[in-house]
Amino acid sequence: MDVGELIGPLEVGPVAHGGHCVARTDGLVVFVRHALPGELVTARVTDV
Repeated sequence: MDVGELIGPLEVGPVAHGGHCVARTDGLVVFVRHALPGELVTARVTDV
């Protein structure tokens, strides 16, 4: 997973600290901004 890469679809899970939601892909935990639990999203990696 590299910065700038698009990953998905991700099923957005519960809200975590700071208002970001949690999703999981390939054994990794991903924090997703501007999403609601239950949504399916494609996300751009901004930090690794």
